[in-house]
Amino acid sequence: MLDFIPFLFSGEGSLEGRWERVGDRFAGCVIEVEPEKNGTQNLRGRIVHLPPSMATAGWIVGDIKWQSIQPAAKGTWKLDDLRKHFETQTGRVIKMDFQPYRATLGLGGLLRLHSGPLPFFPEQNWKRVEPEESDATAS
Repeated sequence: MLDFIPFLFSGEGSLEGRWERVGDRFAGCVIEVEPEKNGTQNLRGRIVHLPPSMATAGWIVGDIKWQSIQPAAKGTWKLDDLRKHFETQTGRVIKMDFQPYRATLGLGGLLRLHSGPLPFFPEQNWKRVEPEESDATAS
């Protein structure tokens, strides 16, 4: 019944490189995905550029946004996404935790983070960017 799904979401490749968040209030955040420095084959995503909406909610450049990125299937990975619970009254982050997600790379190069088994209604969308593009937006 769902045989068409691989054709919609069959992007291949590595997640290594830079990704920019699109389509929500944290659009403009850029992360650099690189190998974790713990001797495993896992990857991690570190924030290299923040939009004002994230900076005012307790995020800082250098935060590890994604950790324990592992391949799950062709064009799909499992990862843990950092969440910060920000208290506006005090201007403080009161809690941090990690939300497990699947990341699916589509044919158009759009990376969808979703908590369910299928990538249809993703919670986050990211597009690959070249370092020059994201560096230009940071200034």
